[in-house]
Amino acid sequence: MRVKLPFVCAVLVCAVLVCAVLVASISAFAHHSTAMFDMRNPITLTGTIKSFDWANPHCFFHLEISSADGTMELWDVETHSISLLARKGWTRTSFKPGETITVTGGRMRNGAKMIRLLRGTAASDGWKFFGDDFGDSKPRGAK
Repeated sequence: MRVKLPFVCAVLVCAVLVCAVLVASISAFAHHSTAMFDMRNPITLTGTIKSFDWANPHCFFHLEISSADGTMELWDVETHSISLLARKGWTRTSFKPGETITVTGGRMRNGAKMIRLLRGTAASDGWKFFGDDFGDSKPRGAK
């Protein structure tokens, strides 16, 4: 029995597409892991916002923290994507440079000065904001 060439090509193309989708989905799951952060032993930092990056795939705070010896350190705080933060009531203007905030999150396992946000509080108005804690975030100023 002879198999027609178009049928073989169609099967081969389908197999390649299925493999491509599987590889892409594995990469997507790997990217969204928080394994690089020690989320079981969170730390708390209080500092001044140097900048707030409202950008995908993750928004970031850059905080100036006064260390134990009085020197200033720059820490990065990773949060979620714009779409998820917007559903929590955040906007690109939710945080201003110079504002003092306290954040709690898991530190990078490699010792870098970076955490993954669990939760935080703005000093100026007491606004509570959430990252991976998925608490009851309300837009800033809402009672």
